[in-house]
Amino acid sequence: MSAIVEIVRDLNKPPVAAAIDLQVMSPRGGPVLALDGITSANSIPFNHRRGAGLLILVGSAMPDARLLATIFSKARAHGRYILALSGAATALKMRGAFGTAPISMPWNDAMACDMSDRHEETPDRIYLFDSCFGTSAGRFSAPHAILALLSRHCGNRAVSVTAERTLLGNLRSAHASQRVGVRERYRVDNPKLVKLIKLFEERFEEPLSVSETSVALGISLRQLQRLCRRELGVSPKRLLEDIRLNWARWRLEYSDMSITEIAYACGFGSSTNLATVFRRRYGKTPRNFREGGQPSEAVPCRMSDVSANRIDLKVYETD
Repeated sequence: MSAIVEIVRDLNKPPVAAAIDLQVMSPRGGPVLALDGITSANSIPFNHRRGAGLLILVGSAMPDARLLATIFSKARAHGRYILALSGAATALKMRGAFGTAPISMPWNDAMACDMSDRHEETPDRIYLFDSCFGTSAGRFSAPHAILALLSRHCGNRAVSVTAERTLLGNLRSAHASQRVGVRERYRVDNPKLVKLIKLFEERFEEPLSVSETSVALGISLRQLQRLCRRELGVSPKRLLEDIRLNWARWRLEYSDMSITEIAYACGFGSSTNLATVFRRRYGKTPRNFREGGQPSEAVPCRMSDVSANRIDLKVYETD
């Protein structure tokens, strides 16, 4: 929500002076708390029939999918253009709200990366606009998606000025990739090492062995071990373990998968093996991590712009 507020505030300043009115609403009125910690003490009761135009849905880590789907369908019925960000997009996808339309989802979202359904997902795009709704990977892509939509009301020049003044820099295209490449993320140039990391990231859920991997790369096991230690400071086994643990941590925090399901989905083979490796690395079991590390459920928020010079920021609480 802070990104929306800062963008609107800046657009209201000279030389743009967009005169956008920002109104916070909630189902029952009163104080509301957004995902990023911003609190509004002066909200008014929300009515979905109020206003028209752009509606932005922002979900928490574990949003109320049924509530979001209801808002989504009512907003479409009232002719609003809808932008769903991150957790809201994932929740709406689970409810089948998007049909078979192309959607942008977070690259590390287990549900977004499931290609078994009929969606044409593009987890490499930071945001994507359809004729009736748009989706964004959320996180730092959200301000770029919001500015891209507001440019239709305020113009490209105004949006560019705001992007510069809010330190966003150049407005990123919808075609921009979510992830930085392996070379940039790991700061490596060796082709064999790049290929190894890509293989581990693409097949971490499989029962990979380092010796079989070295054969696939066309180098000896000893050469592979020396290469990893020289360039990354860890062994190939530790590299694969790190990748698996990162995915396990993410799923423990943001999915409702059981610990056994996570263990198999992340290549550990059993919940016992996952617990052993997890405790050795983080000093607590996966169950303790999930109980103590799960982010508190924040309040999702939504924003609609009623006209070119009016934007209502609507914040709602999950039950």
